[in-house]
Amino acid sequence: MTKRSRMNALVFLIYAACVYGVTFFLDYMSGSDRNVSMNITLFLTFSSLGLGIAAQLIFDWHGRRTFGAVYTNAALTVLALFVVLFIASYETAICIVIAAPVVYLTLAVGMWLVRAIIGGLAGKPHLCLPLLALPFLTPVVDFGALMPMKTYSVSTQIEMLGSPEHIMALTQSVPLIDDTERPWTLTHSILQAPRPLKAKVENGIRYATWENGVAFQEVLTPTDDPKVLEWRFAFPDLAALLPLDAHVTPVGPDIFLDKGRYHFADAGNGRTLVTLTTTYRLRTPMNGYFAAWGAILLDDCHNAVLHVIANRAKDAI
Repeated sequence: MTKRSRMNALVFLIYAACVYGVTFFLDYMSGSDRNVSMNITLFLTFSSLGLGIAAQLIFDWHGRRTFGAVYTNAALTVLALFVVLFIASYETAICIVIAAPVVYLTLAVGMWLVRAIIGGLAGKPHLCLPLLALPFLTPVVDFGALMPMKTYSVSTQIEMLGSPEHIMALTQSVPLIDDTERPWTLTHSILQAPRPLKAKVENGIRYATWENGVAFQEVLTPTDDPKVLEWRFAFPDLAALLPLDAHVTPVGPDIFLDKGRYHFADAGNGRTLVTLTTTYRLRTPMNGYFAAWGAILLDDCHNAVLHVIANRAKDAI
């Protein structure tokens, strides 16, 4: 890499860090409540679009290099930013893995946009400079209400040894889970997402505790079906959810975690088919993409609990 290329990469890295800081970090340092109303996925999209615009202008001002060469330089610099954010604990591995495809796709769109403008304006890249302000303007605009909201449910089934009544009792209060009891999952074992630790029921509320201090409530709701245990999620302390994702909360505007339920069906031969379902809503520009990740994340969380209960049920017989 030439001295000029290194300098371009440094300038681009500084710009990318500023975009990240304005979009996320400064809000939290200032104690602002703006993060409650902003749609993170929209900001992610506009910020990445701005990175693509900046990449083209910084690495190839006159539009003479190939798209692939410029994109490679930009992509490697963004990767370096991801690594720095991860090492500095500003982002978790799972957040980076989920965000990376959106960032890299929108990065390419931003580059293509600038190249098209430069080509259409007889090679006048300076006319594109105002576009660099795009990522810095989006935090002051609330686009959330314009996004489509859709409801999703994720269900995981496992057959356990024991009667429905016996299994239901084991699911309500879960003593501390030992590491040796845990199954392997992608999001927990590889991406290091916090895992469930324990749960207890007091006065109709199930208090759930996960790793890294994550805590929330499941308010049990009455049901006429004796084989169903239902609840609605409650988050009295949003700070206790920061280890999951410092930028997204389960009370919106991107994700709304609504309710969950266990269903215990008699499978015969002294066994019970247990179905754990979580229902949530999404309001993002890419509901389908994030719903696919939601299915992976929730299925892993379900399995992390269900396999422990299944083994404990078998040991108790």
